This record gives sequence, C-alpha cells and structure tokens, in this order.
Amino acid sequence: MTGDDSDAEPSVEPLTWLIQANMRDQALRQKIETALDSIGEHHHAIALVPFSREIPDLPFSADARRIVCMGPSFVPRIAIETTWRPGIYFDPATFRWSVMAERWRGLMFTADGAVATAREVLEELETSGPLFVRPDEDSKAFDGGTYADASELRAALGSNDLSLAVVRGHATTVDAEWRCFVVGGQIVDASEYRRAGRPSFHRGAPPRVLDLVDAALARWSPAPVTCIDVASSGDHFGIVEANCFNAARFYAADAATVLAAVAAHVRST
Repeated sequence: MTGDDSDAEPSVEPLTWLIQANMRDQALRQKIETALDSIGEHHHAIALVPFSREIPDLPFSADARRIVCMGPSFVPRIAIETTWRPGIYFDPATFRWSVMAERWRGLMFTADGAVATAREVLEELETSGPLFVRPDEDSKAFDGGTYADASELRAALGSNDLSLAVVRGHATTVDAEWRCFVVGGQIVDASEYRRAGRPSFHRGAPPRVLDLVDAALARWSPAPVTCIDVASSGDHFGIVEANCFNAARFYAADAATVLAAVAAHVRST
C-alpha cells in the first residue's frame, strides 16, 4: 500500500426517505413503505403539523445525507423552507399551468386555455355556457373541472380571493386519462387512472401517450422527477399538467419500479 487514495471510490451520502405518517391516504403510505422495503431503501415515518410551515425534527442530521420526502404536506414547505437534498422535486415557479402551456405549446389538452382572474371567469359564466376552470398554480385552492355557471364556481371558490389566477377553457369531454412517471428525462412507468369519468386503473399507456410525453420532455420539464398527466378526447390527445412526484398517487404503476428509479437518480446526481 502506498497510502495514495486518489483512486478510491468517493464517499456516497446515505439516502433516506421520509414518509408523511399522517397523510390522509393511508393506503398510499402503506404502498410506498412496502415498495421501499422491497427494494431495500431506508425510510422514516414523520408526522407533520397540518396547515403549517413548521419543519419537522429529524432523528439524524439533514446535512449528512440525501433525503426524499413523500407526502402532500411536505409540499411546498420543504421545497421553500429548507436546503434538503433533493427533498422535494417542486418549484412553484415552474409548476404552473401557464408555464407548462408556454413551454409545451401545441401539446396541451386544453388548447384554448387562458389565464384570467377568478372574478373575470365568474363574470363570463354569468352569460356563457360551461367552462373548464382550474387554479393556474399547483395548489388545491379549489378543484379543477367543468363549471356550469357562476354560482357553481363561486361555491367551489369558497373564501378564495377573487384575484386568484385561474385557467379557463372550453369544456371538453374526456375519454381517458393516464399518468406517466418521469425520472431524469425518461418515462419509467405509466398508468391509466380514469376512463369515461370513472376510476380505471391499468398499468401502462398507449404508444401515442408515451410519444406525446417524450415530445414534451425533449423540450422541457418542470423538474427532473415528475408525473405528467395526459388526456384524450376522440382523436385529440394532450397534456393535462405535470404534478409534483412527491405527492402523487401511483394508481396501477408499480411503485417499486418508480421508487427504485428515483433512488438511482438521486444517488447519481
């Protein structure tokens, strides 16, 4: 031995998964934990204070390892309030419908979508027919969907400020919807999750859906790990939106396959 360790393998920081213990969907929590166990990944269950930006105490130093968080209450507090690596694959500046529409021009399902204030859309609904309306930002300010009239949308908006930025477009019948899981610019799994307005869980997606997502990824992605939803109506296929992976449901996609791909991506970056 010469004592020269210049060719030694670089140390790799441990990877730990944090699972929101008090997520509403406990079946999803169980699926994530079972999948992580099956691929030999280390994980901790952490309870989060609802409707708070409080950062949870960890049983280890966050600076000493890489962390992946799973659960909706981690978003956006970890993305904004901490420097955990990689923490959450979410940026409020890129996870907006208006940004996706600009980057993926011509590939969106709501081809005539436009951003307006909630107040402007309420006024339009006083005299027009049904409209598809959703928040511009990736939030649960209200549920996106088709609203028949102003009173229906007003009830959905609740106490939201009417200056809220929303997307409005003509209502379109949706035949089916799929979710593609993207890691490092590649689709690693997919699932159908709705057909004819009803839940429909089948692993995989038609080639046309996969080709559409690949075309979008060739242009841009809001995060290196994300979920891209696609819808069809007759012969029209388009991207609905990209979602934050850390809070997404897997539907019929294989959770172990997706999480293993994410783990490999985290360790390689």
